[in-house]
Amino acid sequence: MSFILGDDIHGLPVEWRPEEGNQNMLTISGNHGSGKTMLADSIMLQALAAQYAVIRFDFEGKPLPSPIVSPVDYEEKTETLEVLDRTVAEIRRRGTCLEKHGVEGDPTPRPLLLVFEDLDTLMETEDRYYLRAVEERLREIETGIAGLRVYLVLVSSTFPMEEHSLLKNVISHSGHVHLGYSPIEEYVLPSNREQASHLITRLADHSFQLLPGQGFYEDRFGALKPIRQPHACEGENHNA
Repeated sequence: MSFILGDDIHGLPVEWRPEEGNQNMLTISGNHGSGKTMLADSIMLQALAAQYAVIRFDFEGKPLPSPIVSPVDYEEKTETLEVLDRTVAEIRRRGTCLEKHGVEGDPTPRPLLLVFEDLDTLMETEDRYYLRAVEERLREIETGIAGLRVYLVLVSSTFPMEEHSLLKNVISHSGHVHLGYSPIEEYVLPSNREQASHLITRLADHSFQLLPGQGFYEDRFGALKPIRQPHACEGENHNA
C-alpha cells in the first residue's frame, strides 16, 4: 500500500510507499501550525481504510482522527511501556515466523501502523529513566520491522540528533516530510544525501515561503518533491 502525503505542483499525488526499498519509516517535522498533525491524521485514516491496526502515542488532549485508533498517552508511563513491550513481542513473533517458514509459512499478519506525535516534547522529559526505556523499545522496533508489515511514523518539530543517536539512525533510514514557514532550514537536518536541506536553504535565501500544509518530501533514496496537503490553506485547524 502507498500513503498519499499531498499533491505536487502539478496536482499529482505524492506518495510514501513503505514497501519499496524497505521504507517502513517516515519522519514529519515542521514548526507550530505547519500541518504536522493534519498529515499524521490523514496517514492514520488511510491506514484504517486499508484495515490496518493503528496505535497513536501522544500527550492527552489531542482529538483522535477516528475512534478506531488506539490512543496511548505518554503521561501514562506504565501503559506506554506495556504497549511498546507488546509491540516488540509481536515484531519478534513475526520475525521468527518469517525466518522459520518464509513468506508463505504464516498467514499474512495484519499491517500495523505506529504513530509517535510530539516526539520532541517527549524527549524533553525530566524522567530520564522513562525516556531511556522508551528509546530502547523504539530502537528495537525501528531495527526489526523490515518486511513484517509494521510501519513507523515519527512526528516532531525538530529531531535533535546530536542528543539522541536513535533519531540519527531513524532519519538516515526513513523518508522525511518537512512542513512549515520560512525560514525553515533550521528544522531540516542534513540527511545522508543532503539534497533536501540544500534545496530548502537555497529557497529560503530567496525569501521562499511555505504556507501551512506545504513542504517537501524526500524519500530515503534522495528523491525530493514539493508537496501541498489538499485544502491545507482553506481554513482547517493547523495547531500542530
